[in-house]
Amino acid sequence: MDASRPYGFLVVDQGENRTIDDVDLHFLEAAAGTIELILNRQLQRSSDSAPKESFLRTISHEIRTPLNGIIGGCGVVAQILEGSDSQAVNPILRAIEQGCERLVTTIDALIEMAALENGLYQPHREEIELSSLVTQTVNRMLAGAHAKGLALTFVDQKPGVTVYADRRSLEGAYLAILDNAVKFTQTGTITVRLASVENRICVEFKDTGIGISAEYLSRLFELFSQQDTTSTRAYEGLGLGLALAKRYLDLNGVELRVDSTLQVGSRFLALFPATPE
Repeated sequence: MDASRPYGFLVVDQGENRTIDDVDLHFLEAAAGTIELILNRQLQRSSDSAPKESFLRTISHEIRTPLNGIIGGCGVVAQILEGSDSQAVNPILRAIEQGCERLVTTIDALIEMAALENGLYQPHREEIELSSLVTQTVNRMLAGAHAKGLALTFVDQKPGVTVYADRRSLEGAYLAILDNAVKFTQTGTITVRLASVENRICVEFKDTGIGISAEYLSRLFELFSQQDTTSTRAYEGLGLGLALAKRYLDLNGVELRVDSTLQVGSRFLALFPATPE
């Protein structure tokens, strides 16, 4: 890449307690377009997978490192100002942190999708104790759920059951589905259940969120798809989470089903292949 040429920009804004406006929408579109352009330029220059994989690792490191430095710096400044008259500064620091975290999440999703779409993701299959993996995933989402006053619970009806799968992609899929549930649920509950459905091991995600329209269900797993595409949409994001989840589960031969009702909630079923009896 030519270091003298600009390839992107950083916009930090406070995203709390306000509607998403044109600026937010344009920012996300620009971020997506910028990363996609960089990836495509480099991937087109490479004819084998090794340089492509190396590039994806490098671009992830080069973008994430300064952002993580900014996030860490905000935390240090907040500690220094603790106890002082910092009411005017702390909201600014928090806005910077949130902006950087949002960028990191966006970049991670774009790079992961680029790897999947270009056949660069190499799954490492192993025997996995599913209860433990699901518990870890749920625990990672507890803070976000509790911050919204949501009850997030895990019901384990198949303790000790194991599956042969790729741990990283499986966890990524579960996190994406849970993150989506937390984002689109304002009140009520989110329940994750490990059970047997149709004689198949199943991880079920059920929420009392805003639901999904019948018209949108057919496009739910498309890249960059959004149920609300207006400039005043109330939920941020690129529309990559469930698309990633679907591709991650496909890698593991796991079927993903969904049924949903607007203003009632959604139910996702991740079904492992049936095992011969």
